[in-house]
Amino acid sequence: GLPYWLAFPIAGIVPALVALLFGTVGLKMRGAYFLFLTIALNEFILWVFRTPGTVFGGMLGLFPVPQPAMHIFGLNIDFTASLIPYYYLALILAVITCLVYFKLYSSRLGRVWESIGKSEDLMANTGISVYTQKQIAFAVSCFFAGLAGAIWAPYISIVTPSQFSLWQGITI
Repeated sequence: GLPYWLAFPIAGIVPALVALLFGTVGLKMRGAYFLFLTIALNEFILWVFRTPGTVFGGMLGLFPVPQPAMHIFGLNIDFTASLIPYYYLALILAVITCLVYFKLYSSRLGRVWESIGKSEDLMANTGISVYTQKQIAFAVSCFFAGLAGAIWAPYISIVTPSQFSLWQGITI
C-alpha cells in the first residue's frame, strides 16, 4: 500500500538488515559449509514466500506489482505505457551504484576490503575486525541488490516464488 518512491529505499534497507542478520552466522563459515548454509537459507526464504496467507502472496506471488510514477518539471513519465523509463531508471541506479563503488574503493574502507581479499589472516593480525568488515560489505551489496529488485519487480509486474528457485540462483 506504500507509494513506490517511499517503498524504493525500504527495498534496499530491508535486504541490508536481513544480510546483517544472516551474516552473523553465515560469514563465520567457510568452504562447503558456507555453500550448504546458503542453499538452506534459500530454501527457508522460499518456504516463507510460499506459505499461504503471508504478505508475499503464497504460491501465487505478488500481482500486480505497483508501477512507479514520476512527475518531473511538469512532465509525467508513464511506466505502464513503455519500457523505456525502466531503462533510464536502471541506468540511473547503475550510475549511482558505480559512483558509490568508486567512492568506497578509494576510501579507507575500500582499502581494508581489498586487503581482506588478499589476506584475511594478515588483516586480522593488524587488529582490524575482518568479520565486521565482511558484514558491512555484505550489507552494502544487499542494499543495492534490493534496489535493483525494486526496479525489476514492477518491470515484470509479477513476482512469484518459482522465480527464486535454487536453479535460478545457480544460473545467475
